[in-house]
Amino acid sequence: MAWIGMAGESRQATGDEIANAKITGRFDDSSPSYLSDLNAMHEAEKVLETGLRGRYLLNLEQTTNNTEQKAWPEVTATAPQRAEAFLRTLNLYIP
Repeated sequence: MAWIGMAGESRQATGDEIANAKITGRFDDSSPSYLSDLNAMHEAEKVLETGLRGRYLLNLEQTTNNTEQKAWPEVTATAPQRAEAFLRTLNLYIP
């Protein structure tokens, strides 16, 4: 199974898209590693609607046990912490 697109708007690639990507050498059958890649989480954070950023920041502060009030995006967090906060913000987190 291969996925194409950006964080938040990906879809499963069609057979023709996969075949074309393999022929051209532009094929990667892995999805982003959100739990180990801060760059992938940065891209995911970009798709958060402005109205969700406050909730995300609160979830990020709780996930990191950070009690200091910091503005977006100044909270220091690892990729796994950001992924957890992101999923909590979207009500998709399963412990």
